[in-house]
Amino acid sequence: MVRASAKNYLRVASVTDPQDYGNLANELQDHEGTIGLDTRFKLMKKAFSHTAEYDTAIAKFFTSRTWEEVNATYNQH
Repeated sequence: MVRASAKNYLRVASVTDPQDYGNLANELQDHEGTIGLDTRFKLMKKAFSHTAEYDTAIAKFFTSRTWEEVNATYNQH
C-alpha cells in the first residue's frame, strides 16, 4: 500500500514517518484540508526510501539463509 500511494503522490499523501504528523496536521489546518504538491513530493520520496529499506532487509535475510535452513522450517510429513 505504501508503494501504491507513493506512485499516486499527485493526489495522495503517503505518510510513513510519525514525526511528520504534526507538520501535516498544521498544513491541513492552514490550507483548508489540503496538502500541497511539494509536501506530497517530499513524502513520496520518503515512502520509496522506506519501502527500499524494507525490501533490502528482506533480501539480506533470505540471501543469508541456505536451502537447508529454509527447508528445515517446514513439516515434510
